[in-house]
Amino acid sequence: MKVKISILLGCTMCMFASLSAQSVSKSEVKDNRIIVTAGTGEKTDYKIYGFCYSVDQNGRGFEASFDSHLALLKSVHANSIRTYRPLAAYNGNGSINYEKTRRMFDKLAEAGMTVSIGFDLNQDLLSGLYKTYLDELGNHPALLGVLLGNEYNYHYIGSEYDWADKWFTKESWLANLTGAITNIRQRCNRFVGVVHGEIPTDREMAEYKTCGADIVMLNIYRGESFYNLFDQWKGLSANGMPLVVSEFGRSSVAANGDDASALQADWVKQLWNEIDSRLCQGVAGGYVFELVDESWKQGANELTGSEKHFGVFTEGGAPKAAANQLSQLWQNKADCGPVTSTASIPVSGLKVYPNPVEKGTSIWIETDTPYPAIEMYSLNGSLVKRQSTKGNLTEFTLSVPEGAYILKTGRESVKLIVK
Repeated sequence: MKVKISILLGCTMCMFASLSAQSVSKSEVKDNRIIVTAGTGEKTDYKIYGFCYSVDQNGRGFEASFDSHLALLKSVHANSIRTYRPLAAYNGNGSINYEKTRRMFDKLAEAGMTVSIGFDLNQDLLSGLYKTYLDELGNHPALLGVLLGNEYNYHYIGSEYDWADKWFTKESWLANLTGAITNIRQRCNRFVGVVHGEIPTDREMAEYKTCGADIVMLNIYRGESFYNLFDQWKGLSANGMPLVVSEFGRSSVAANGDDASALQADWVKQLWNEIDSRLCQGVAGGYVFELVDESWKQGANELTGSEKHFGVFTEGGAPKAAANQLSQLWQNKADCGPVTSTASIPVSGLKVYPNPVEKGTSIWIETDTPYPAIEMYSLNGSLVKRQSTKGNLTEFTLSVPEGAYILKTGRESVKLIVK
């Protein structure tokens, strides 16, 4: 059961004002938008004009080149970066220096930029590093959101993809994803998502949503166009998720070593224009792959070229034709008007995960507004359980038979399946 709610959220700065004046205090995914609430309370329909950002193979060398790379981002009018490992400065013993890392975040905020922080499974989630990191930085005004994994769907043991590096089963990844999302929600008020390689199936979308993901971003490499991607997305049961292309682009060097910088610029222009034309139609932007070249990479692809040269800048910071192209394209950013939705669009501020849930385990219930209690009803209307809440996130313990139930908080309700 979905409750229909008419929402009109005042927005006097729906273009991309500097985040030094409009810092991120909350980000959420709702009504096919990424909605950012500033420290002032103003709400923005946030569109990503961003870059994937990785400076070395292990994600440990950000600090040395951060200032120069920030200048490159400013030069092309970017407003966001996406990392694959935590953006951080490190001590000599390999631990994160949070004082220096916070200064990097401060510089992003001062420049009016955000970061979507990526965490991988082994080094960040299973090690528990992400918990400490978000305890320190989870409420920083430069943090846009949290992204877990990067196209892990290609690496499942037993998947149809013919990749040599099979890391884990899908079931184990989804279990780890559910646990991580639960812990992240206790630490920050930001959207939490996962990055999928290519377009997911309805089943995969349902699995991600069961884990509690707010958004599924897509790495897409189809050539000079996204072709039917946008229609495919509309055909999925995305249920309020905007489309964000978390990787797209091509190399400035062809697979045979020939210069392809003009081709790279043409592709980036065409691909961005396809995104741009839909920015107020359920698309929330994207991250170009990549800001600077990555000399440690190996391999080449006939379609997209050499893996080393996807940057729109060289490692030394020299702009390629694609950088100049993006600078022109991103000078003026979209204004999609006030953040509104209509009464015909179902909106629920009640999230439950995991759902379905195993009998005898616990679920987590998240609400947009704190309520004094959560009530659980059988389908015949009988009250099964009532539990007091604390804040917006509550652990709800279950000791009920298998079947379908209704959870209610205030006017919100959602069906829960116990199996």
